[in-house]
Amino acid sequence: MSLRALHGSVMLDVAWSLFEIRMLHEPASDPNAVWTAITSEYLKIKPHPEVSWWAVRVQLVSRPGYMVNYGLGSVLTAEMRAAIASDIGPFDAGNARWYPWLTGMLLVFGSERSTKRLMQDLLGRPPSPEALLEQLRRIKGDASL
Repeated sequence: MSLRALHGSVMLDVAWSLFEIRMLHEPASDPNAVWTAITSEYLKIKPHPEVSWWAVRVQLVSRPGYMVNYGLGSVLTAEMRAAIASDIGPFDAGNARWYPWLTGMLLVFGSERSTKRLMQDLLGRPPSPEALLEQLRRIKGDASL
């Protein structure tokens, strides 16, 4: 239950990203139908295509492409957590090495390096959604996700 609560907002961010990508790809689509399809399929929310609750995100209108950052942020966060846990252990028990490690590996550079370079240096490869998918598999106890 706690894993579901932890990842609920993550999945909503991913859903917003998917919604925006689909709407940008097919701008003539009915946004209510697109949002309903996403939320019923991926979030298991009872369909309500008559309600425009996707419109609560003003960024969808004022800043096209902005919401994709939320989904990508979820992927990058999962990647960083996995890399850090692999290198110095989990944070769950209050690992005191996390802040010094983060400072030396990421924070020290400020805006000197691009996010792309920081992530590639940290991971030794381009980012992938695999770390996020692995976290989600833990919720279901399912390796097929």
